[in-house]
Amino acid sequence: MMHKTPNTPEVTPPRVAVAATYAAAAGQHYPRHRHTTWELIYYRSGHIDCVLEAEVLQTRPGMVLVIPPRTFHSDHAHTAYSQIYVRLERHAPLGVWPHVTHDDHARTLGYLFGALAREWGAPPAPERTELLGLLVRHLDIALRRKAHEPPGRSAEWTVREAERLFEMRLRDAPTVQEVAAELEIAPSTLREHFAHLRGCSPLNHLQRLRLGRALELIGSSSLNLEEIAGLCGYYSASHLSRNVKKATGHPPGHFRPVHPGEPKR
Repeated sequence: MMHKTPNTPEVTPPRVAVAATYAAAAGQHYPRHRHTTWELIYYRSGHIDCVLEAEVLQTRPGMVLVIPPRTFHSDHAHTAYSQIYVRLERHAPLGVWPHVTHDDHARTLGYLFGALAREWGAPPAPERTELLGLLVRHLDIALRRKAHEPPGRSAEWTVREAERLFEMRLRDAPTVQEVAAELEIAPSTLREHFAHLRGCSPLNHLQRLRLGRALELIGSSSLNLEEIAGLCGYYSASHLSRNVKKATGHPPGHFRPVHPGEPKR
């Protein structure tokens, strides 16, 4: 004898209204607006303040923000930034999603957001609707798991916050000890997190960040070396020059733009 399974209401998956990337320069703010859909935003780079109704959220790379329909929000860009946004047509999210969460070290959420944007923007293909539905379902599960993570700061959150502080305060020559103290952890714990998640020490990360910023300014600005050193946390122009020569094998002048008729230094 066959037993009839009780009927259960089918859950209609949300439909992707749009999925795309967006990038803007520093100071290019996004005005106050709202949508009739759910909007999920994955911040890929840069630092902005998202003004959500009366709440101000400082974003950082790897942060995910879930914005309910008809919620006014705007972006204030402190730096150049990029993001991936997905808008879903549904009365309520599939599960209980956290309002704000952060990606894991495997970049699971970043992969899903990126896959949705790529599939949405690609030319129509067979099973496109089915694939979009599967990606949304995967994203739903990942976000519901995030909602059930134990409270407290994860190692990934701590490392990302340290990276943000290093970048924001580069000209002040922040130390690992100062950043660890601000995050209320021991310097040794911060070093362990960086070694596990980034394969380097926080000092190595800071040195690469400092050097990268200096080379960018050398190659794109008319600032002298003393000014660049001050902006990047070096003690002096000679300190900057030694570090550039040690890291690249060339003096800073090698990276200056060459104008027509001018010999390369």
